[in-house]
Amino acid sequence: MDSPALDIRHLDVVYQVRQGLVYAAHDISFPVPRGKVTAVVGESSSGKSTIIEAMTRTLPPNARVRSGRVMYGERDLLSLSESELRSLKWVSLAYVPQAAQQSLNPTLTVWQHYEETARAHGARWDRDGLRREALRTLAMVKLPGERVLASYPHQLSGGMKQRVLIALALLFQPEILVLDEPTAALDVLTQAAMVELLKEIQAQRNYTVLLVTHDIAIAGELADYVAVIYGGELVEWGPADAVFQDPQHPYTQGLLRSLMAVNADISGIQAIPGDSPSLLAPPRFCRFSPRCPLAFDRCHRERPFLHELGEARRVRCHLFEREEASHAHPV
Repeated sequence: MDSPALDIRHLDVVYQVRQGLVYAAHDISFPVPRGKVTAVVGESSSGKSTIIEAMTRTLPPNARVRSGRVMYGERDLLSLSESELRSLKWVSLAYVPQAAQQSLNPTLTVWQHYEETARAHGARWDRDGLRREALRTLAMVKLPGERVLASYPHQLSGGMKQRVLIALALLFQPEILVLDEPTAALDVLTQAAMVELLKEIQAQRNYTVLLVTHDIAIAGELADYVAVIYGGELVEWGPADAVFQDPQHPYTQGLLRSLMAVNADISGIQAIPGDSPSLLAPPRFCRFSPRCPLAFDRCHRERPFLHELGEARRVRCHLFEREEASHAHPV
């Protein structure tokens, strides 16, 4: 694989809560290939958004990165000063957070949001130049530019507000676009339109896109690569076609079996039995083993390595244990 746009290495994040520490992301390692869409998928509260918030330095005050690196070229995003990070954000890497619609200021028009964004990141456009760029980005997300620029957030639908946030993220033509649940809280038809829009945007400029979603069907529509998260750990990573057609981890297999196609016979749908582990006190052995139909004794005693299966597949499972551990990522 060519040099990735981002390389997440052994990321470990905890939250301090009244009951103790929440181990939200543990030993997360995967590359984000350049010019491709990488989807981070998993159940709610599995740690997906924590990975993105750590990478973009937007974690809440009670969270702490205990270890790990996020490499952007030769620079570790987690070690940059605030000024160094500010010079990269929006210009090289733009982030649209979860529930992004709520981040629009209800007292400002969309045009004023563009002015605020340009001012915050030191843009050198004059008013006419900024307006041209605003109209350009709104056209990219298929919104009527002049009308939307004059609108307040409450005058726009949920789907339109989501598109405005994406348009703002595209203002500086970043190399990397990070989207956390961009289709959440949208109706089915609006979700489908958003998926098609994201495909088109990515293809126009060959953006690197890192997409977080709990909806594996959305990942199947958009992704070139998939990182599957379970219980705060990466359990499988690889090309989307390979992961969906030949899943290697028992959790990924169960996730795909539980996905109901539009015309599927509901009697054939198989839910994964049991509950996800608590991240307050996660087991020190395989976190999926209590729910895994293939678990054996070792799964309940030891945490598995993250094994490399060829150049572009990684699986955390004892089923792939080998005597030669040289290709594994140790705990």
